[in-house]
Amino acid sequence: MNIFLINWDYNYKYAQATAKKLENSGHEIIYWTGSLNEPTEETRRKFPNTIFHKHYDAREGKPAKDFADVEFAPPGEDIIKNFYSTESILSTLKQIEKSHKSGFEKKSDYHSQLQYWLGVINKLKPEAIIFAICPHTGFDFIIYSIAKFLKIKTILFQYTLIADRHILLNEFTVSSKLLKTEIEKNKEKKYEVNDLPLDIKNHYLSQTDKSFDPAPGKLKTTKKRYSGVNLLLVRLKLAARSILDFSIFKKVYFFAKKNIGPNYHKEYLKLQSEMDFDKKFVYAPLHYQPECATAPLGTVFVDQILMIKILAAVIPDDWVVYVKEHPYQWLMQGINYTNSRYPGYFEKIAKIKKVKLIPIEIETTELIKKSQVVATITGTVGWESVVRKKPVLMFGYPWYRDAPGIFKVNNVSSCQTALDKINSGLTIKEQDIINYLISFGNISVHTSFERTSDIIRLTMTPEEYADNLAEPIIKDIKDNK
Repeated sequence: MNIFLINWDYNYKYAQATAKKLENSGHEIIYWTGSLNEPTEETRRKFPNTIFHKHYDAREGKPAKDFADVEFAPPGEDIIKNFYSTESILSTLKQIEKSHKSGFEKKSDYHSQLQYWLGVINKLKPEAIIFAICPHTGFDFIIYSIAKFLKIKTILFQYTLIADRHILLNEFTVSSKLLKTEIEKNKEKKYEVNDLPLDIKNHYLSQTDKSFDPAPGKLKTTKKRYSGVNLLLVRLKLAARSILDFSIFKKVYFFAKKNIGPNYHKEYLKLQSEMDFDKKFVYAPLHYQPECATAPLGTVFVDQILMIKILAAVIPDDWVVYVKEHPYQWLMQGINYTNSRYPGYFEKIAKIKKVKLIPIEIETTELIKKSQVVATITGTVGWESVVRKKPVLMFGYPWYRDAPGIFKVNNVSSCQTALDKINSGLTIKEQDIINYLISFGNISVHTSFERTSDIIRLTMTPEEYADNLAEPIIKDIKDNK
């Protein structure tokens, strides 16, 4: 079978070992994107029949060197119409959203990329395209969409919060068949916490420990980096670089302007309300944007205000939707307005009937505990709620979508139906959570696609890594021929 590998680092020895394992099973790697650099001579010797494409070149719309002089036929209206949803999601992806190009230039670039990838795929005719992670860079999402359109098999790996475990999927909007089967097989079992694999057991116990801070490690690291002495050091380094390149006066001007004039932080603080825990409420924290969690995993709900409007439309009159900004947003993006937090963004939210913005300092665990239900697109808060036996209205496609207490909703009708079920006395049983985690443990894949992963680097050889990752790929291809 001819295979494309997308977003795999072809100069990374672990990825090479996996690719060799695939080739030894009768598959040929005919096109490979992912590394930031050109393939080394050693890489080319190992894979002499593979076309390599640097990640940044692909992202910027530059062709692979093998196709530098090839002019593929441009798509016409008949083709482009089939990819309107692709173009819509593409415009909100991180790399595209942050671009300073005009809307027309972005559209022209998109048509050029669609032209290139349609040409490459039609010429090379891959039978399977394997993505390291959910496609969300730009070019990879175009490849994914073309594969779906042409009915080419796709495989991707969805990152989870539990150690180095990933879930193999064929589409990011469709649950794992293996996981569904395991859940059904185990639903009547009486597993205990001690039956869980050690890494899953430790994760579960830490999440259910009332003294444990459930905030993801990445968030804790970011908070530490952008506060206190660390923040001072970051600013001093920036000032030093600005003096050397003579941009200090320009930066001082814009720093003063954003702090003295309007900014999105001020807008939020002006509109936030005090919490009233005596009210029944839906807790709906915002996602950090732009990021894969909402684009593409949220599909249309990359517009988070749409989610909030639906919630407000279905809750009883004596309820309220409490909305809290994601702490990453002004830690990472600063207080300037951005495309995702534009002037008037929070005013739109505050004007929605039965919706209140609340202070960012209020603890998430307290909000989960006191809420009637939690609403999210794909956020970590959904998983944190489930393990605390709190039901979740889920608008997107997170890794934990098949856990007990999750209600997939996408409009007023489905949201109302879910809320009625929750209000009728729904309870989430610990037994169901443990059984789900057993099922998850049975089908999840220990892997990492990052060179810096200590879990992989310290615990697996390239050969062990290849066995671990290639075997489920080979099995999935064989089972779905």
